[in-house]
Amino acid sequence: MTEEHELTITIDATRMRNLLEERDKISVVSMHITSRVDIISVLLSGDIIKAMERKRVVWEISTPNGNYSLPASEVGIDRIATQVGTELLKDIMVQVHI
Repeated sequence: MTEEHELTITIDATRMRNLLEERDKISVVSMHITSRVDIISVLLSGDIIKAMERKRVVWEISTPNGNYSLPASEVGIDRIATQVGTELLKDIMVQVHI
């Protein structure tokens, strides 16, 4: 059996919030992963996803195996918050596996 190698990335909410606030016109947030891994896992807080959604930002991840795009609006963070019974989006962590 082959061992899978996983890379987990946690986005710094403060830095991302500052980036989104500093730039009036931002349509894409890109991450370039150069490591050859089997699984990439990215963690992002619900409040940052909501801020990205308000600006209509697309989250792009480029890897040696391909490129992936996820519009923040497709996450449905408000629906998730309702399902888990909270209004505090910062308390929700969304994990995307590639």
